[in-house]
Amino acid sequence: MRRLASAALALLLVSCVSYHQDGARYGKLSHVSVGLIENKTAEGTLGGLLRRQLQEHLGTTPGFERDRNANWLRLDAKIVSLVNSGIVNAELRDEYARNEEKNAYQTVLYRIMLTVSYTVTDVAEKRTVVHSGTVVGTADLPLMSDREISLRQACLQAVNDVALKIKENLAEQNLEE
Repeated sequence: MRRLASAALALLLVSCVSYHQDGARYGKLSHVSVGLIENKTAEGTLGGLLRRQLQEHLGTTPGFERDRNANWLRLDAKIVSLVNSGIVNAELRDEYARNEEKNAYQTVLYRIMLTVSYTVTDVAEKRTVVHSGTVVGTADLPLMSDREISLRQACLQAVNDVALKIKENLAEQNLEE
């Protein structure tokens, strides 16, 4: 019984020390909750996708903890633009099947670029901006018969790329302090 009591006391002390040490991280960007996600694009699902990806990356990466009470640091993001441009053309029509030379080529690979600006505010300190930045996520979109399916996958890939870049920027900021 004595061993059990001393083991419980040791566990309690270790957990208290770890909690106390965590208070020293106050100046770092390790306790972040995902706040407002504003979407300025016509693609309506991007806001929800970005929120889920940010929560997943910040919640599962060592060194970060989600602030469930949203009373420490809050990450707000604005999806500024979604640009879709062709990057690869291929000759798809033979000479006898086209009227003009310009009709010989068709775009077969598109790239979407998703631009997101973000700010991290200290909620306890009168909403002071602690860190801000802008990142661009990219994804490739092949020519398919059903473009909506490939567009959905490309948007998910671009949002994931943005969330990873934001997490990496916050981690770099933690290392600098």
